[in-house]
Amino acid sequence: MDREALRILIRDRLRSGRLPYNRPAELFGGPACDEICAACGTIIRDWRLVMEGVSGKEAAICFHLVCFELWNKERLVWDTERRRPEDVTLRMLVARLRGLFSWGARD
Repeated sequence: MDREALRILIRDRLRSGRLPYNRPAELFGGPACDEICAACGTIIRDWRLVMEGVSGKEAAICFHLVCFELWNKERLVWDTERRRPEDVTLRMLVARLRGLFSWGARD
């Protein structure tokens, strides 16, 4: 699979919730043992490197090295895009409240 197709697949999985956007608490790298890659869904053969992330009680999540690299970049972009509208709304609300309280303080 080429990088652009993989990037699109990862974006889709992030948006659908099949891939997490938060970074695992712990990351490990080492030889694979035929794990399934969370990003592309193919087997990570035992002669390849696997990146494995663990977060609390959640099951470990495994990636090919290139899939991990793309997921790591895309999750940050996706998280920024996902949070931007909320941040703008929050800033507008805070500005409005400040205006209301400033106005009320003058009376």
